[in-house]
Amino acid sequence: MHYLSQYQTFENKQQLNESIYQHIKRNSYELNDTDRATLKAIARYAVKFAGVAHLKAVTIAELIGKSEKTARRVITKLVGLGILRKVPTTRKVNGGKGANII
Repeated sequence: MHYLSQYQTFENKQQLNESIYQHIKRNSYELNDTDRATLKAIARYAVKFAGVAHLKAVTIAELIGKSEKTARRVITKLVGLGILRKVPTTRKVNGGKGANII
């Protein structure tokens, strides 16, 4: 998990929470309830390395109670708004796409 430290964007959890709050406030008209729930769910998993989460779309979908397709769509929307950045990964053992670093 220490590989996530290179993607860390905040020094602590307080900075992360403040940034989440500012993004929600700034984009209040563009974000619906599912978008907000997704952003908050990702933020809960981005604490050990402040601002970095390594989650599968299926896991995010379970956290927000929506389908995997909806989770992927919301992540794409949040990336488009500049709220999130997505780093694709590949599995080391057998190749193929892995969970994104968000």
